[in-house]
Amino acid sequence: ESPNYEKRALASPPSIWDENGFNAEFPEEFDTYFSENFGLRPLLVTANAALRRTLLSDSSSEKVIVGREGWLFFAETLDDYLGRSALADDDIARLARTLALQQESLRARGTAFVVALAPNKNSIYPEYMPARLLPESRDSNLSALQAAMDAHGVPYADLRAALAAARSECQIYHRLDTHWNNAGALVAYRTILETVSAQLPGFTWDDYAGVTGETEHGWHGDL
Repeated sequence: ESPNYEKRALASPPSIWDENGFNAEFPEEFDTYFSENFGLRPLLVTANAALRRTLLSDSSSEKVIVGREGWLFFAETLDDYLGRSALADDDIARLARTLALQQESLRARGTAFVVALAPNKNSIYPEYMPARLLPESRDSNLSALQAAMDAHGVPYADLRAALAAARSECQIYHRLDTHWNNAGALVAYRTILETVSAQLPGFTWDDYAGVTGETEHGWHGDL
């Protein structure tokens, strides 16, 4: 038996007979069942992906970009990385104004408001993106929105700056995953709560300053 790593239910064995007699769909159903369940399938899928990555620097999945030194990136972030998905000035202005209105509404109820936007992995580790993919613009939607939030007085936790600074001390994103690792999560946590503290005098929180971490290499990642 082969383990199922696909996070979905694979096809079940079909029946030759159904309540109406002979199952006319049996050949097609059996073909689907066999193609999804034959022995050693996960190993062969993994081997195919490894060969394509090693020999062609390519991925067997259209959702994955194979970068330098074995780093993997989520393909759906590519347009943002290349500067192809820039929002119009009016869109940025509307977003900032909406956030300012939310802040005003919450402030009237005595509630502090802080915006936190997680940056894409390739904006923190651009040097590992394939050399053939060159950004058309260094201006990003996040930079434009932050400037607009500054103009409206909306407080935000600058996770991109904090994570970019922390990467000189240790690796903060998983090499084979879209997400930050526990070290990156701790940086984001501290940045968010430091920003919250500036809005709430007397607010206390644990920054885990005395915690020492251990490095493990057992994470396979979602890419």
